[in-house]
Amino acid sequence: MKILIASTPATGHLNPLLAIGHILIAEGHQVVGLSGNVLRERIEGIGAEFRPLPEGADLDLLDFASAVPELKNIPPGPEWLRVAIERVFVDTIPAQHKGLQQVLRDFPADVIIGDDMFFGVLPMLLGPRSKRPAIVLCGTSILHWRREDRAPLFAGLPPATTQAQLEEYAAIAQEHDRVINQPVARRLNRSLKDLGVGPLSMTLYDSVVELADAYMQLTVPSFEFPRNIPPSVHFVGALPIIPNQAPLPSWAPDLDGSRKVVLVTQGTLANHNFGLLIAPTLAAFANELDLLVVVTAGGRPIDAIPGPIASNARLASYLPFEWVLPKVDVFVTNGGYGSVNQAMSFGIPLVTAGLTEDKADVNARVAWSGVGIDLATNEPTPQALREAIRTVLNKPNYRSRASSMADEFAGIDTRSEILRIVSQVLQSPDEDGLRLRDVADDKSIRACLPASVSAQVVATQIKLTEKHVEGFVAAQKGMSAVVEKMQSAAFSGQANAKYQAELEAVTKRYGFKDFAEYEAVAANIWLVMAQIDPQTKMFADPQILIKKEIEDASADKTIPDSERKQLLEELNQALKSTESIQFPSNIEVVQKYYDKIDVTTIAAYDGDRLSTSAVVRTISE
Repeated sequence: MKILIASTPATGHLNPLLAIGHILIAEGHQVVGLSGNVLRERIEGIGAEFRPLPEGADLDLLDFASAVPELKNIPPGPEWLRVAIERVFVDTIPAQHKGLQQVLRDFPADVIIGDDMFFGVLPMLLGPRSKRPAIVLCGTSILHWRREDRAPLFAGLPPATTQAQLEEYAAIAQEHDRVINQPVARRLNRSLKDLGVGPLSMTLYDSVVELADAYMQLTVPSFEFPRNIPPSVHFVGALPIIPNQAPLPSWAPDLDGSRKVVLVTQGTLANHNFGLLIAPTLAAFANELDLLVVVTAGGRPIDAIPGPIASNARLASYLPFEWVLPKVDVFVTNGGYGSVNQAMSFGIPLVTAGLTEDKADVNARVAWSGVGIDLATNEPTPQALREAIRTVLNKPNYRSRASSMADEFAGIDTRSEILRIVSQVLQSPDEDGLRLRDVADDKSIRACLPASVSAQVVATQIKLTEKHVEGFVAAQKGMSAVVEKMQSAAFSGQANAKYQAELEAVTKRYGFKDFAEYEAVAANIWLVMAQIDPQTKMFADPQILIKKEIEDASADKTIPDSERKQLLEELNQALKSTESIQFPSNIEVVQKYYDKIDVTTIAAYDGDRLSTSAVVRTISE
């Protein structure tokens, strides 16, 4: 089997993929790794062939600030996050996509395995399943999926438990949408349009979780906030540590079990200022001889660690985690997702302190799950660290909860689960294979169903009845089967008018006079569905939404003038072509059946060519 690993050029994103690649190579599969030149040696080190990302995506994210210089002048917060997402993860999509296509031309991969933020796969996911390899993505951070309490990503908010919290989170989410999601979506959809796909009607992060053929979340269910998640998500536990990635330190014999061991790290990304966590942890326990403070500098030289260095400190640039973790009593970290999960898999309780990148969300899960204490700051004091670490050492509940978590990790055979998932997405085009392709194509259609800015005009609005909607719901399975055959015929150039008769038969079977009536009902259902928030199930008038987007775009000084002009033209055109719902009762009946309606079956066969109803035609327009 040919496997293409595609990684954002950052160590924290690549390391999990290398562990997966190591497993696959051991099984005899051929693996090629696509990432930044700075990571060539890491990829070749597992026996994979390296391919560089093209210019425009070949960043060195080991030095994040240099990769995006403008971030140096923006304080941590929503604006910093928006710029980071746009520059590092959205603007690189065309070049990443180009790199994938270049590799696939001479290495026809059976499967692409990427990290959760390698969005260069998105144009392929939005296209027909038959035109691409299987795509498996890996959740190298917290599960990037929406929550019922509406808490946004990266805010570090635990699950809401009161009405007051729900209201607070709703307000935070609204501001997050205004400052981050909406500008990112505008930038993303312009890029996708240039690539001939989109626009997305869901957030960037939701899209890859929903659209991937499989999404491997690198943790256990108990470390993820409870919520409804799509069937693409599989919890696969902690990846096996690749052995011998670092030599044993000269002081290795000192970890002989006679003293408690506190391991502290700032990871490989947020480790340019050791004064944030490593130095205060060293200061907190200077010369307390009942324990050792072990430091790993994430690849940086230990000379960069500010002194003084106490006699009970042991320092290393890198440490072999397979050796050190079984000896650790408390793990102190700024919240790197991979190392936190590795620590839990060994039953080690944690003390965390970090708010940048995804760390606030990771650390909120540490506190919520009971495996440690989250200090909820970027700059903990030595006193706060000492109190938290001593508490974790002295109170058995943290160790007990971490031990229970380790049992859950041990209950997952991660290697076998990964091999099973990769095999599953490669099923041959028999009945199951057709079903999987049908699901993939349905999801890509759903992801591109128009949002408020592309709400379409239905030629004739009708008053929907419960009988209409119940008939539509009942017809979904039959319609989906016909649509699948239509798509396959269209892709092969062999579309045939015989499908018109099949469509008519399905619609009449479920109480419609003819296909024209079914199409009118489908169009009116979607006119309402397009404006219902999938989380709250609340309806929002499209004209009001578009006017709000026009207002926001006009006020957003971060959008270049030429882009703002184009965007405002598109929004004003959308406003002119959008009409309000003529029958308010339609909203009520669609909301009642919302969870049963599969909008991807709103399709038709028009004459002698593959086409769609008035609703779905807007997807390709």
